[in-house]
Amino acid sequence: MRTWVVIFFALRLLLVSAVIYNFTRLLPTEARSRIRYRNSLRGARMLADFCLRRGGIFLKAAQYLSTISNLFDAEFTEIFAGVPDRAAPRPYSEVRYRFRAEFDAEPEDLFLEFDREPLAAASLGQVHVGRVRDGRKVAVKFLHPRMEQLIRKDLRALRYAVALIKFFYDHLDFRGHLNEFSNMISMEIDYENEAENMRRVRDNFADDPRFVVPAVIEELSRTTVLTTEYIEGIPLNDNHQMEQAGTNRRVVTELLIEAYARMIFEHRFYHADPHAGNIFVVISDAMHPVRLAFVDFGATQMVTERMIGFIQRAIEIMRARDIPGLVELFSDVGMLREDADREIYSN
Repeated sequence: MRTWVVIFFALRLLLVSAVIYNFTRLLPTEARSRIRYRNSLRGARMLADFCLRRGGIFLKAAQYLSTISNLFDAEFTEIFAGVPDRAAPRPYSEVRYRFRAEFDAEPEDLFLEFDREPLAAASLGQVHVGRVRDGRKVAVKFLHPRMEQLIRKDLRALRYAVALIKFFYDHLDFRGHLNEFSNMISMEIDYENEAENMRRVRDNFADDPRFVVPAVIEELSRTTVLTTEYIEGIPLNDNHQMEQAGTNRRVVTELLIEAYARMIFEHRFYHADPHAGNIFVVISDAMHPVRLAFVDFGATQMVTERMIGFIQRAIEIMRARDIPGLVELFSDVGMLREDADREIYSN
């Protein structure tokens, strides 16, 4: 049933698109373009609403679409970016299910304290707060039960939808993007992989206390449950709290730039999901009054020599203020659509 819902929705969008296309063929160019563009925006809003209602990986799919700026105009990506990665909290019985499956024990048997109410709930899992036997406060993330099976079904449905789109519009081939999205989801639901990513980045910044990565609580982490140190901090976009704490936002910005410069150019491995909910300003150390903490390492990325070459070339071009050269570079690596008007970007 889930697959057919996706297929019928894709057919509906394709049918509406075909009707609009054919009915506007005889209109003047300006009117035809305006009507087709408005219909495309309407279709994007319908798709965003569909993703919001379906939940699960469809929320992730909307977020992914918001990043494909080389295919969609900013007006389209903003529509998809407006779909939040939030979900209704799952009942405590599902938390118990995961713990019994992974540890053959109840959460209360493993933790000194365990809050049954989630701190946050998202499309694929949710986070609870607990306290381990040595008194440390921890964040406990678990994957929603049966999520693995739902993801397999939904990815299959998306493959059918992408095939339908290519059948009707041969120039719209999203198979490469779907493969990339599928790989991203596979990594995000593998908490053992996330724990390894966290250990790696924590080791990379071990010599610099200005950057904080929570430690993994090894004995309480498995494939679908991840327990880490709890980070007390201010979300990166909460300017009001930072002002109240007397935090210099320029220092925060410089730290963020330095962190990513080191991850990309020195470590060649970086945190690839840098939204405000994953980066916190920590104010607790007299020697380092402002520190940055990174959480949620489900999405990380290796930096290849090709990527380094592209970044270095882009920096050289920008320092030379060679805008046409920058446009050419972005086009060469696929960051601009093939039909993009390069003169608009070059002026």
